[in-house]
Amino acid sequence: MTLSNRIPTIDRMNDDLQALQERLDRLLQGMERLARINESLRAELTGCHQSRALLEQRMAAAGDKVRSALARLPSDPPSDDTSDFDAPAATEGPINRSI
Repeated sequence: MTLSNRIPTIDRMNDDLQALQERLDRLLQGMERLARINESLRAELTGCHQSRALLEQRMAAAGDKVRSALARLPSDPPSDDTSDFDAPAATEGPINRSI
């Protein structure tokens, strides 16, 4: 094989190596971008876990308050007798419903 025959082969090999280098550069850039996105998503997930834990604590506290309020209610069912009810006298005027 003569030198003139080798040059096209070397040129093709250089072109192939250049194309491979460009593909590797794009792959590396994509990997770096995905690593940044992954880091961002992990931070967001951590924040979501913290928010969820806080909401669970608040729900537990609200449940405790509801249970406490229910425990303070009288255990006897209300009777149909409304004699204990103090109805406003007719002379007291209209009831203010804006409260």
